[in-house]
Amino acid sequence: MEISDIIDELSVDDGYCPSEAIRDALERKEEITPILLESLENVIENTAELLKHPNSLQFFAMYILAKFRETKAYPLIIQMCYLPESVLKTLIKEIVEEDLFRILASVCDGNFDPIKGIIEDSLVPELHRSAALQSLYILALENTIAKSELVAYMGELYKGKLERNPSVVWNDLANMSGVFQTISLTDEIRKAYKENLIDSSVIEFARIEMLSSLPQEIVLSASKDQAIGFVKDLTRIQRFWDPLSSIDIDEENFHYSEKNRKSDYESVHPMVHVDRKKKIGRNELCPCGSGKKYKKCCGQ
Repeated sequence: MEISDIIDELSVDDGYCPSEAIRDALERKEEITPILLESLENVIENTAELLKHPNSLQFFAMYILAKFRETKAYPLIIQMCYLPESVLKTLIKEIVEEDLFRILASVCDGNFDPIKGIIEDSLVPELHRSAALQSLYILALENTIAKSELVAYMGELYKGKLERNPSVVWNDLANMSGVFQTISLTDEIRKAYKENLIDSSVIEFARIEMLSSLPQEIVLSASKDQAIGFVKDLTRIQRFWDPLSSIDIDEENFHYSEKNRKSDYESVHPMVHVDRKKKIGRNELCPCGSGKKYKKCCGQ
């Protein structure tokens, strides 16, 4: 398939996943990358026009560039996070709620300040800030950012860099506190609970204390086993377009096999338990520590 044909296939939203075009795009990295980067630039520079005449190219571009670990996409996606939530959802569909955090982590160039800027900006949509914070979670589990550096930054968030209003971001921060055993921040965490910044129905303070009492290697290993991690395959794309369809793209690039990870996780790590009677936001990190959204994990 010619490059122009690949782009045409990726641009048309006809309800079908363009599997052949995706496969060919992955095989022609050098040729396709500049065009995909240009599509993200177009989102930023011509947002209004794209809203009038939407296409799906930027949706596929984000996944493909993330699989390529293309760091040139990093500043572009950072800028996209400052767009209104409704606008970004229109342009990149399910990515906002499902995989923005994975894509951010995958294209990160090692400079974490832009991600922190999103987290700390109260004017940025809450879902985008949540994705930015969760991207640091993935980067830490993938050993791209030192866990000690992340814990230090989490302390800064608790101590003032995060506005003191209840939000999904506070809930995500609390979840991460359990995973990374932020014992030194116990007083700050307890204070956040007393101020009702963290929804205790999402994760109780006692749970954070319990996780902090376990050997760190067990908690981190369990979390890493269940975390989705960097974008390493693109099977999730086809599930967005047709959840019941089979994956027909070559195994080298599409090797992921979906299974009931939650059951495996709970059988191997019995200390993990999620009370489904408690109210948990469907777009929040699952309290089980999987790194997935609640609706895609224990909330199913």
